[in-house]
Amino acid sequence: MIKQRGGSKLYGAILVIAALVLFSTVSFRSPEETTYKAAAATPSKEEVHKTKQHNGSDASPLDWTDRWEASLPLAGVIPKEPSVIGITVWLGGNLPDYVPQFLASVKRNPELYMMIPSVTDTELFCPGKKAGTRYDGNIKYVCMSSDDLYALMSSKMCKVWECDENESQKIKEEVKKWISGRNYAVTELKPAFGSIFEDHWDWEDRQTKFTHWLRLDLDMIIGDMRTFPWHLLTYDAIALRPFDQYTWKNIWWPGMSTALRIDPQLDRIWLRIPDMQTPTTFMEYYQKERKDGQKSVGYGANDEGSNALQVTLATEFTWVIWYGALQHVKWKDYHLDIRGGDKLRTVIYAPDRYTDREVLRLHKLPFRPDYTNVIQNHGPQRLSFRCEGNGMWWILQAARSCIEHREGRFDYGRAEVLSRDVPLGPINRRTVVNPYRVNLEVEMDSGKKGYIEHYRQPLLHLQNWKITMYFLDGGVSFRRKELQENEFIHDRGGGDNWNVTLFTDT
Repeated sequence: MIKQRGGSKLYGAILVIAALVLFSTVSFRSPEETTYKAAAATPSKEEVHKTKQHNGSDASPLDWTDRWEASLPLAGVIPKEPSVIGITVWLGGNLPDYVPQFLASVKRNPELYMMIPSVTDTELFCPGKKAGTRYDGNIKYVCMSSDDLYALMSSKMCKVWECDENESQKIKEEVKKWISGRNYAVTELKPAFGSIFEDHWDWEDRQTKFTHWLRLDLDMIIGDMRTFPWHLLTYDAIALRPFDQYTWKNIWWPGMSTALRIDPQLDRIWLRIPDMQTPTTFMEYYQKERKDGQKSVGYGANDEGSNALQVTLATEFTWVIWYGALQHVKWKDYHLDIRGGDKLRTVIYAPDRYTDREVLRLHKLPFRPDYTNVIQNHGPQRLSFRCEGNGMWWILQAARSCIEHREGRFDYGRAEVLSRDVPLGPINRRTVVNPYRVNLEVEMDSGKKGYIEHYRQPLLHLQNWKITMYFLDGGVSFRRKELQENEFIHDRGGGDNWNVTLFTDT
């Protein structure tokens, strides 16, 4: 018989109490009800090693620098050789009317490099329908036949999957079947663009390599890229969201305004999306369609839902969701004002009560957004997979994530920023001053000085305008000819018409 040492009864009682306390803090829930608070402690060397093993590569060792703190000294600083390359893929068909204006807005922003992989049957992109790579200033066109483009997509994905010959052929057929005749479907492959276009991130005459690729769409107008949040490129993923699109607490990445680090581990994050993990699951997945009441779309909206969810769950990557850099809707009592030419790049939302000449004076004033004005740091947030409401109606429940929070009153003067600032760290929330709401003094038409509060947008998405608005003189969704030096486009008056008007630079 073994005798107990003195004090063991007290020790045992303490253990029992500790166990009861621990048990009382644990709730057993179904997976879809689970919420958790991300660990805030710095991971151990063992955790780092396990994370690298999970990634399958030590090519990009984890960096424990706090990205938010590291970004602050860089706010407002434009790199000498900007490190972002935008990409949008064109698969052919009738080129939309707004594309020339998109190209013009890119060209007047030398801070932005743009790559457009395109099928050769589009003369505007590929003159003479010739295959190959051509440069037009800061735009790079990668032209190839549709079969070659499908083959590139399937072969690069198969390279990651390590397909056998039979699987390679089936994947090529499935990609062609999925995309052919329905170009929008390529958005479901956007999570794999880092793998698909890994050989095309180079640029002639550049001294440095690009660090991030930026998802853009042709139905956009690029504002002044000098106001782009360049400092946020300290993060691995940067999602630029509209202020007013659904609810800020939901974690999803816009398909047309998300930047991702060019990195072997992050490039292959799409392998963690359940239906893209193997050639078999991929083929089963792309043979399915989901009806959302409007049109057939791919399961889960991979580019916006599943991609964001997997990076959020991975925890070894840093990311930030910044609100307000992108806009896509009309505002009551405001109108858009976009000028032609190379000098006045800004996309301005101005109150209707100010004249076109007064808004022109706003265009001429220098502007530098303040990205450092934090109203409140709310600290770590709880991640939830029970995201109620209509905030992510187009994303299936299985691909949704959000923070556990009830939104307060909406205010255009401030924004909520969500971020993971350190690998394996917590999800943080900060309330910041909206850097795109500006109040500048100008000379009014009356001759007196006055302040005009307005908004300046680095990125504009034509999602709503291209559906509901038409030019008075043509009945087309946008004018095919780009704006000239003395022209500007606006939607003043709250109607359903675009207007192109001449102006003098006086």
